[in-house]
Amino acid sequence: MTNFFTRKLSLATIALTLLVNLPILGSIDDDLFDQVSDEELLLVQADMQTKTISPAAGATILSTLKAHKLFSKNMYKRSNPLNQRLPHDQPIVRFASSFDDDKVNFAVDAFFSATDKVFYTYNDRTADAYINLTGDNILGFIGNLADAPTITSDDIIETLPFFERMFHNERSFGFLGQLNAPIKNWSLHLSTPLYYIERNANMTLADQEALSETNLIKALPEAPPEAVIEYIKAHLSTDRFGLGDTNLIALYNVKSNDLVKVFAGASLVIPTAVSFEDGVFLGNLRKNTDTSIYQLCDILDLFRQGQNLVGGGASQADILEMAKKIFYASSEMATDVLEKLSSNIAYPSLGNNGHIEFGPHIEFTAKVTDELTWKLRGEVRHSFGAKEKRFFITKRDASDFVDPFTTSQVPDFVNQTSNEWFFPFMYETWVTPGLTAHMVTELNFERKKWLLNLGYDFWSRGQESLDVKGSPSDIDIRLDKAIAVAPQAQEHTMFTRLGYNYQGRSKIWNISAFASNSFIHRGIDSGYRFALAVETSF
Repeated sequence: MTNFFTRKLSLATIALTLLVNLPILGSIDDDLFDQVSDEELLLVQADMQTKTISPAAGATILSTLKAHKLFSKNMYKRSNPLNQRLPHDQPIVRFASSFDDDKVNFAVDAFFSATDKVFYTYNDRTADAYINLTGDNILGFIGNLADAPTITSDDIIETLPFFERMFHNERSFGFLGQLNAPIKNWSLHLSTPLYYIERNANMTLADQEALSETNLIKALPEAPPEAVIEYIKAHLSTDRFGLGDTNLIALYNVKSNDLVKVFAGASLVIPTAVSFEDGVFLGNLRKNTDTSIYQLCDILDLFRQGQNLVGGGASQADILEMAKKIFYASSEMATDVLEKLSSNIAYPSLGNNGHIEFGPHIEFTAKVTDELTWKLRGEVRHSFGAKEKRFFITKRDASDFVDPFTTSQVPDFVNQTSNEWFFPFMYETWVTPGLTAHMVTELNFERKKWLLNLGYDFWSRGQESLDVKGSPSDIDIRLDKAIAVAPQAQEHTMFTRLGYNYQGRSKIWNISAFASNSFIHRGIDSGYRFALAVETSF
């Protein structure tokens, strides 16, 4: 499988990277390198030898980077970081006022949570930008290889929308332990999850079928189309198992009578998340981080050597050997790109990335009738800043290189930007998450041993703020923070719970089933949740 996909990726990667990176080399068609002009060759030689380049060429290079950057920027924007709601932020968490006021209560929820269609990219003008830049130059060159299928740039462009629409399915299941202890007029509530979470790359069935019919996939008869999709999914899917953050709520009984109960206090989220194992079932992608870094100048140098072979009257065998070097160098680069990208973006978080959260919390219960009660819980939490590592892409403008004294920086910047497309620089960053607001309201209907809850849940988090630390001090660097910031997010959810009170020999056990589904969301994708809970007191 690996050998096959290395070859498969070499074709796609050359088309999607070298083809876009090398328009300055002119048209390289069926005559191999002999279409490269002297002026363009000198440009590449200057890159290799003196690191100088003309202002006009610098502007041309930077304009060609724009379209390719669109693709990678959008990919990272939707995958790093992702907004996610942690178990203690779900409406399955109990109200302090729902427990027996005089006893220590313990509950265990076996929960399942799923979030669908966390898209990698926005569906924007990325494919159109590629169409404007690509041609058959590199592809015609590849077609001269005896063991490589002949494809065109249109075949590459045909597949782009399918990968733009690729999405993640997130799944988590585990146990949420909850303890509620009364201390005089106070109530202490503690909850910690132990759970498994996975993130799977996927396509819709319609897209999978359509992709398998594209010319690019069909050009590889030795590999079934479904194998290509499975390989991609395997390298962009991962899982982990461990403990989540701990939520501690301390509430004071402000008012309590037969009709109304009011609790007020504070909520504290303690960063206790720890992963016991990465890659439980889907493979440990952390092992793939030590891959080589793609060097644009090395690839350019191979093309320069090839042109010299053609110009020097070398034999067809020598020219073909050089062509194969480029082919296999691209294959190796393609594999490295996929492995590195997998380890960079695939892992979900078990907690809130080390941030302490604190804020006011209030709960209110009103008895409407003997069988019907209304409950309300609300809290606002401030997240304290903490160090994280985030990916950034450098921003520069063509006008930065117009001055002759700065144009010598262009080749280095082109190489740096090319690396960032696939391996964005990771900087130590002081991240302060936005304010979190959470409100839950529900109606509880209880008759005999049965309990039915119907409720509404609102959750909101403000946009993060970043303060980048550790940036190189010896160069003028500007970072595109847009790809590294979790945006403002909101989710509106409806939920229901059905419970039954079972009288045991010495204790009453409450057994309940919970289900919820979000119906309005922004900055976070829709999700649904199920839980089975067992609660008792002692």
